[in-house]
Amino acid sequence: MFLAALTIGAASLNGQVQCLKDAWENYNAGVSARSSGNNKLAVSKFEAAIQACNLCITQFEIDAKKQQATLTKCPPIGSVSQADKSRIFSNWALNDVATAAFVKGKSADFLFNIDSNKHKERTNDLQAAKMLVKELDYGRCWDNGGWFWSPCKALLGDKECCQ
Repeated sequence: MFLAALTIGAASLNGQVQCLKDAWENYNAGVSARSSGNNKLAVSKFEAAIQACNLCITQFEIDAKKQQATLTKCPPIGSVSQADKSRIFSNWALNDVATAAFVKGKSADFLFNIDSNKHKERTNDLQAAKMLVKELDYGRCWDNGGWFWSPCKALLGDKECCQ
């Protein structure tokens, strides 16, 4: 399952900002709780993930957009050379905010799917996350397996993101 691969974890060279670590931790716990049928715990974890993502986005969105504006070529995904790895990691705010938008969008989608009547407002969170991740489509996330992936492509698909 695609989400299972993503829940392994991700980290920037700068060690991720704490809010993104918190977002991943809560998202992964939400996925686990959802898989085991504990929707009450899943809801609290996905809500906490969204809150942590909002904090990251608020704190670092301006820096992320500045970093995106300096790039002229879509960064690679997958296994990359050490030079590419260093270049990608140097855009820490872009990477972390794009990843936060991905986690926020996936968390909102899970909440809506758990109870669409109770979590209607989460469609706004999902749409905001989609808009932001598309705007920051040069952002990359490092998987601890040794490769980069695109938060934009993971949330929106290939056609919506830089190639």
